[in-house]
Amino acid sequence: MISTDPLLSDITDNNEHRPDKILVEYHGLDQVAFDDKYGRLPDRKLTAKTACRIIRDRCSCSGACLWSLVLRHLPVVDMFRTYKFKEYILGDIIAGISLAVLQVPQSMGYTLLATLPPIIGLYTSFFPVLIYFIFGRSRHVSIGTMALTSLILASSMSKVIPKFMADNDLDLLQNSTNSSDLTTNLNDPVVQEKIQIAMTISFMAGILLSVLSLMKFGILASYISDPFLSGYICGCNIQVLTHQFKHILGITVGNYSGALSYFYLVWDMCLNLKHVNVATLITSVIATAILIVIKKFINERYANKLRVPVPIDIIVVITATLTSYYCDFEARFGVKVVKEIPQGLPQPMVPSPQYITTFLLDAFILGLVNYVLIFIMVKMFSQKYDYPYDPDQEMLATGLAGVFGSFFCSIAGSTSPPRCILGDQAGGKTQLAQLISAMLILLTLLFLAPLLESLPLCILACLVLVSCIPLFMYYKACVLYWHTSKHDLSVWTVSLVATILIGVDIGILIGMSFSVIVVILRTQAPYSTLLGRSTQDNVLLDSKKYSKTSQLSDTIRIFRFEAPLYFATIDLFQEKLFSATVKPSVVRTRIIKGKIDDPKANGAEVIDEENKPNDSTVIVQRVQPDEHSKDDVLNIGTIIVDCTSMTFVDTSGAISLGKLDREYRLAGIRFILANTCETVKNTIKNVKECSTLTVCPSVYDAVISANVSKCNVALNNQENDEAISNM
Repeated sequence: MISTDPLLSDITDNNEHRPDKILVEYHGLDQVAFDDKYGRLPDRKLTAKTACRIIRDRCSCSGACLWSLVLRHLPVVDMFRTYKFKEYILGDIIAGISLAVLQVPQSMGYTLLATLPPIIGLYTSFFPVLIYFIFGRSRHVSIGTMALTSLILASSMSKVIPKFMADNDLDLLQNSTNSSDLTTNLNDPVVQEKIQIAMTISFMAGILLSVLSLMKFGILASYISDPFLSGYICGCNIQVLTHQFKHILGITVGNYSGALSYFYLVWDMCLNLKHVNVATLITSVIATAILIVIKKFINERYANKLRVPVPIDIIVVITATLTSYYCDFEARFGVKVVKEIPQGLPQPMVPSPQYITTFLLDAFILGLVNYVLIFIMVKMFSQKYDYPYDPDQEMLATGLAGVFGSFFCSIAGSTSPPRCILGDQAGGKTQLAQLISAMLILLTLLFLAPLLESLPLCILACLVLVSCIPLFMYYKACVLYWHTSKHDLSVWTVSLVATILIGVDIGILIGMSFSVIVVILRTQAPYSTLLGRSTQDNVLLDSKKYSKTSQLSDTIRIFRFEAPLYFATIDLFQEKLFSATVKPSVVRTRIIKGKIDDPKANGAEVIDEENKPNDSTVIVQRVQPDEHSKDDVLNIGTIIVDCTSMTFVDTSGAISLGKLDREYRLAGIRFILANTCETVKNTIKNVKECSTLTVCPSVYDAVISANVSKCNVALNNQENDEAISNM
């Protein structure tokens, strides 16, 4: 081992073995010598022969391959194959019943938010669930209606419904949805048009998700940042809560869409407060109080003692329906009720092709939101119970469920966190609980749905209102981001404000775009520093963060840049490097024609003799720095770039490193990269400009290499002096 620097003196010739200390020897090897010494394995290269073999293996078919394909794309087969009947069946039955009891009122309430007949929610809780049961891999995700997706559909439909009503002279029709009032008459032309639009958007969203899953874009959800998602959910939560008050107060307001529509809605509700229906308000207050008390102070507080949470949602729905029917709320007090609910299953319908181009962006947003919400729940439960999940398969299952359901008057199905948690708490073990829930929904559609015709609409609004309360936990994230990262706080704030001001459809695009911009801007302001030597034990420390550090050497500088080096950060990297060390132009180079007997007489050293012009010697001469330079920059002989935090380098970045190496060598300064990752090494290796660039496996190797080079230069100069003196 060679040690020529005090940094390494503590580990030289030290044979003492202590359990609290690890002694490592560094030999000053560059990357090539390091690989030779420790036997680096050859990199695997994709040859034509290897590519043909891979294609042949992928395209070959066998019984085992076919069975593996079936298990991968039809998880229901694997579920039944490994089902432990005695252990799972009771929990799945209880969970299925609990989910169905919650689904019936909740799905009707969420569909009310989409300004669609409540029966559409029951359809959505049945048809998409069947497909997800077959293709979905998660054992605990419950598919059905969701407030966010309903809000997106309502926003999308509001863009064309006014024009449709004007074109068909429906403004004066009593049953048309000229305002926010909802009609459940499925024969109403406006309702039929809304159903066609919702089906078309859901169909396109499903097709897009299915195609993206085949292209392996399931990992797309991993690129949705938590600050954006939290801010967007908070914004949607405020929108959902606000839309419920018109039903809770029993007032009629207009339909608004576009930017600032939220404030128009709030202002309209304030103007109509004098028209509040007292009976509706009293009913809503009583129902909301009961729901909150039971859910918060009984179901949550005694969750460990209750085998199944109290099904307060369905209890409130049944009680309110019976009370409304026998007391005739609609006729006596003007309380709006659900009215007509058709019995049985709907006739298959084909989505309307005329809206495909109109709502293509809306379909993409709807599909993305649906998949992200499902993926979050899938990932959470797979980590909790340690079973595998496949993002692409989940995207495919979500897409196929939307496509299939759109032919049966269903909107795009998503998931609701409280619903999934309820199924888990009730003891659900497999996807069979979702199938049991769907079968109970089917029984409701066939026999029980007409019994809910007297259900007050304000009760459905109360169910949605109370279900949004758990989402207030996302508002706490702003406090966390305030203390941890102002960048994350800005993403959260912009996503929240954009969703409220612009709308849930455009708000998601603004939030995602802003989060990407913040990531780009953060790479434009990376942290950089010089590493110094600890005055206590020679550990390399950040000289900006630690006071007990000293300069490593008069001739060596170790520079750390904590960001990738690509086309957007090249100029910033060079600026910070020159500011921390020395700019090559500070050292002036000149070519002197003729033979120089003693270059050192001019204070210069010979470099680059292989490329020197004929009859000339390239020399460098140190000059005094300008007024803006440091006093000690002219003593720098080696610059080491610590690439520990440099995760990748693109071609432009590698070329810039090669140019820096050339410029520093012409200035008589060695330029060394240390601690490079495999990605950086592979890029540098394939760039011609980096052929002479020195790469060391560690900073310590680079330091030793620099000291050895300095010693060799001094030894050569001494030999030259002795030779000249003997002449």
